[in-house]
Amino acid sequence: VASPDKKTHLELTTPHHTLCREVMSLMLDMELSPKLATRKSASLLYWKDTAGAEDFLTLIGAPHAALCMMEAKVEKQLRNQINRQVNCEAANVIKASNAAAEQIAVIRRALDQSGWDIFPDALHETIRLRLDDPTASLSELASRLDPPISKPGLSHRMRRIVSIARAAAEEEQT
Repeated sequence: VASPDKKTHLELTTPHHTLCREVMSLMLDMELSPKLATRKSASLLYWKDTAGAEDFLTLIGAPHAALCMMEAKVEKQLRNQINRQVNCEAANVIKASNAAAEQIAVIRRALDQSGWDIFPDALHETIRLRLDDPTASLSELASRLDPPISKPGLSHRMRRIVSIARAAAEEEQT
């Protein structure tokens, strides 16, 4: 039996091929479904699935070992779920900070080249908030507006601001 914290693997090995087939037949009658293989001169029955290995251990009178295997499986699933969540959150933070940095760079370039007049007055508060707090999320910025707006609403405004700033930069180059 492999260690419970590793990949599931339980195998029974015998040099007697006939015995192995008979044991497999008995196990199939008991609704256990091991796989059958040959390695060198030995025959073996094995399980790669946790449920089958747990059922076998319980059947042969090793319920504690089966419980250890179940606990290890639950811990592994929990660790994997936490890792996925952390990776996803880290990716979202990186994506948001990159977007904020790009927005700020485009806005500053436009303000330096063309000034505030290129932006409609309704967008000035949004621009000031973004420039004053580069690390704030869209949700945080949206709640600070007077009156507060939704995150998608602020996202739309930011896209509009960036579009205006890029258009001004292109006009300046021509």
